[in-house]
Amino acid sequence: MVVRAVWLRLRNFGGRMDGIESNATILNRGVRGRILRAAMMLVLGAGIISGPLRQTALAADTSSTAVGLDSLPPNTTCIAPTRPTLQGALSFPAVINWRGPEGSDVVTVMVQRPGDSKAWIVGDRSGLFYNYREGAPTFTRLGKFADLRTQTVSDRGDMGMLSAAFPPDFDTSREVYLFYVHTRDGATYEPRLSRFKVNDNGASGLSIDASSEEVLVSLVDTAIFHKGGLMFFGADGYLYVGTGDGASDATKAQSLGDLHGKILRIDVTHRPSYAIPPDNPFVNVPGARPEVYALGLRNPFRGWFNRATSEILLGDVGAISWEEIDVVHKGNNLGWPIREGTHCYGSAICSTAGLTDPILEYSHNGGTSAVVGGGIYTGSSIPGLQGRYLFGDVERQQLWALETDEQGKSTARQLATLPTLLFGFVFDQNGELYLLGQGRVMKMNPPTNAPSSTFPQKLSQTGCVDPANATLPATGVIPYRVNMQLWSDGADKDRWMALPQGGKITVRADGDWDFPIGTVLMKQFRLQEKRVETRLFMRHDDGDWGGYSYEWNDAQTDATLLPGAKLKTIGSQQWLYPSRDQCMQCHNSASGRSLGLETPQLNGMMYYPQTGRTANQILTLSYLGLFDAPIGDPSTLPAFPALVDATVPVDLRARAYLHSNCSVCHRPGGPGQGPQDFRYYIPGMQMNIFNVAATQGDFGINGAKLFAPGDPDHSMILQRMHFIQPGRMPPLASSIEHRAGTQLIDQWIRSSLGFGIPDTDHDGFADNVDNCPKVANPDQRDTNGNGRGNRCDADLNNDGIVNALDLGIFKKRFGTHDPDADFNGDGIVNALDLGILKSLFGTVSK
Repeated sequence: MVVRAVWLRLRNFGGRMDGIESNATILNRGVRGRILRAAMMLVLGAGIISGPLRQTALAADTSSTAVGLDSLPPNTTCIAPTRPTLQGALSFPAVINWRGPEGSDVVTVMVQRPGDSKAWIVGDRSGLFYNYREGAPTFTRLGKFADLRTQTVSDRGDMGMLSAAFPPDFDTSREVYLFYVHTRDGATYEPRLSRFKVNDNGASGLSIDASSEEVLVSLVDTAIFHKGGLMFFGADGYLYVGTGDGASDATKAQSLGDLHGKILRIDVTHRPSYAIPPDNPFVNVPGARPEVYALGLRNPFRGWFNRATSEILLGDVGAISWEEIDVVHKGNNLGWPIREGTHCYGSAICSTAGLTDPILEYSHNGGTSAVVGGGIYTGSSIPGLQGRYLFGDVERQQLWALETDEQGKSTARQLATLPTLLFGFVFDQNGELYLLGQGRVMKMNPPTNAPSSTFPQKLSQTGCVDPANATLPATGVIPYRVNMQLWSDGADKDRWMALPQGGKITVRADGDWDFPIGTVLMKQFRLQEKRVETRLFMRHDDGDWGGYSYEWNDAQTDATLLPGAKLKTIGSQQWLYPSRDQCMQCHNSASGRSLGLETPQLNGMMYYPQTGRTANQILTLSYLGLFDAPIGDPSTLPAFPALVDATVPVDLRARAYLHSNCSVCHRPGGPGQGPQDFRYYIPGMQMNIFNVAATQGDFGINGAKLFAPGDPDHSMILQRMHFIQPGRMPPLASSIEHRAGTQLIDQWIRSSLGFGIPDTDHDGFADNVDNCPKVANPDQRDTNGNGRGNRCDADLNNDGIVNALDLGIFKKRFGTHDPDADFNGDGIVNALDLGILKSLFGTVSK
């Protein structure tokens, strides 16, 4: 009643409310007007008035002559469906039974024959291979592919036939590559990579010409463990091989002059032997083996090349306490034997500089473990596992899925206990999984009687776009924009929100917005005026969120749900479609899940195409009744500046940029590493960056700090933004430097504003970095490089003679030192003419 009375007083103030213009004038008359305007906003925020009266009152607000939408559009279609989940127990029927009198019962190799999706080569640890043809429910054995038992040692340790790979040019080369352990004398062991010729035997399948072996790489060990084993051809056509540390001397894994404990990368199209890819990371490093692609591995037994993203994912078998899953990029040092997982190995303290952390580690818990790296499931038979990285453990006989927890960090979810030991993962061309076990090859099948997934596979099926024209949003979604953009490799973006009927937004104490169950947030990305991707972020009925990426077709008619991450060349750039787990790494609980939807980001103007109006978003959403409590007058609420708004101080723009692009991870509880806190409202000296030493590597920059005052070249927050290789920031979905962003952060570091240090002369540079702190000199010009700005440097050429008496300055500039000359024709001889000094050096200092 009190609020309504205030509104009636406002309504009657100054006479009848005959029009918007007269009331707008009233609301801006001095203190009385401001009080009445605040009262009006209180009424609007409380949602007490509605209809035409509400619209008229809003129109009287001088910050926006109208709201963007006249009414809340009903949303009956764009509502988060049930999350695609795994329901019931997976089954693992044997498609090949390998047990028999010959060879070994440990299956270690299964590769698809090039050009025939139903033909497979399967081999065991002893070096015995057969051709198989895929069938249901089991495969059919054909002819023998190879019998290398006489040259393969397999009766101890990590020995035997480890892996096989057909090259991309198999149709012309007719070759195969094998990685296995050989022994010459029974006391030393030779992990070797060899190339063999292959014959075609018709219906019996392929066979190796054993006499054609060409040994390409050979290592010598005296221990029986840690031989490595992963091998594959990458999308670049090069062959990648993972070698173990050999067990006898773990330090070899850190030596660039040794091939043990490494990922090797070679060009096998060269004859004879192989060539070195010119972009291998250590080609020009003295004493380094140029084959090395990454180092610091103990026993990379199994790994997988993600062709969608060109990343290597592998399991590195641990020593005493920890197993790890690693993502490997060119030049990475994975840390062994300095660290086991993220823990110092053999000492309480170790240097972590330059080491890459695993994305996941798990403890032995007092028992024994040996990780088996797997791959990302992209099959269609088990929708609840799409996009998940699957891996296992030999000792535990367990299968796990890599997931992202609420903090945006990787965690493991156990999927099954297997009926046999596990020795490898194989994915067919459809993304379905086969497991290599003891005495059998198993196929992972969905649970019996599991309900089929109804999750929309096309964007047009989601209810969030017009089903007849997927390029148009559904009528029930509301557009929005943010003040400080998140950099997305130059893409233009459109954003919408869709709340379930009756759903309300809760504004948290920090200004972040919390959305009701059923909400869908939609973002569309465009490159070169074409739609590339639409991402849906949904709050499911289990209360948590999920991210889903839809790839637009070339015809621009619809977009298809992706099961995992994908890298696509668009024009001259690479576009990353994130996996569902990658979405959650940024949309973590510490960041509030729904990124960008917070008061300072949406407190700004938005063009609403439904009405053709431009209006304040907070005002519009308040008018639509979407907040569960009054949010307040937009003019009194915080608002982030735009990146290019030069009217806003550089430190405020820089902090808003870091908040938008970096604070989702770099904040308390977030997955970002290091001490920094990039939230906008954190006081400068509490951001933990000012003169703080780099903790996660320094790119070889001596004396690097996170924020080195006045010195961008030694400031890692900027250098990581410049860097385009792994180690750059932000690490996901960004492979192109944001020039406007780096220029802003560069300018901020040079100014060093925002850390409580005064700017006495108000020229945009804090006193501690200002070369002339008591005289305004915004260009920081220092002609002679002596550290004193021209504006306060009385001896600009450092010759001991003050400027006004120094004829040498004039001779150097004009070819003469005649004290009676008047170079600018103002009637004042040069020696007394301070105007010349100012034109030359930007100063009048004598």
